[in-house]
Amino acid sequence: MGRLDGKTAFVTAAGQGQGRAVALAMAREGAKVFATDISEELLTSIKTENPAIETFQLDVTNAEAIRAAPEKTGPITTLFNCGTDGSRAPRAAAGPAPHRQRHSIAALDPSTPTPEPAEREAERAATAAAGPGLAQEAPSAPRH
Repeated sequence: MGRLDGKTAFVTAAGQGQGRAVALAMAREGAKVFATDISEELLTSIKTENPAIETFQLDVTNAEAIRAAPEKTGPITTLFNCGTDGSRAPRAAAGPAPHRQRHSIAALDPSTPTPEPAEREAERAATAAAGPGLAQEAPSAPRH
C-alpha cells in the first residue's frame, strides 16, 4: 500500500527533470497521475516508463488550456506545478509576467483543495522516493 493511494495527482512540466521525478515517485506511491508537458515526445517517454501514468500536452501559460484540463482529469487532490512562465528564472524570483498571470487548476475547480499543502505532500513523497543520499545536490566536503 502506497502513501498516496486514493490520491489523484496533476503534475506540470513532467517530461523531464523535477516534474518527471515527482510524477514517477507519486505513481510508485499509488497516486493516479496526470503528467503534462508541452513536449509530446517527453510525455511518450514517461508513459513508456510507467504506463499507469496518464499524459496529455499542456502549455501552462495558456489560461484556456488550463481551464479545460479538469475535463480530462476530473477532481484532483494533489497539484505539483513545475511549469514556468518561459523565463529562465524561477517563477517565484521572476514574478508573474503581466501578460502571463498564474492560472491555478485548483482555483478553477472548486472541488480541488488548495495546492500549498498538496505541494508539500508531493515534495515529501519525491524526497522519500529519492532516498536520503539522492535528495542532496552534492556531497558535503569532508570535515577535519
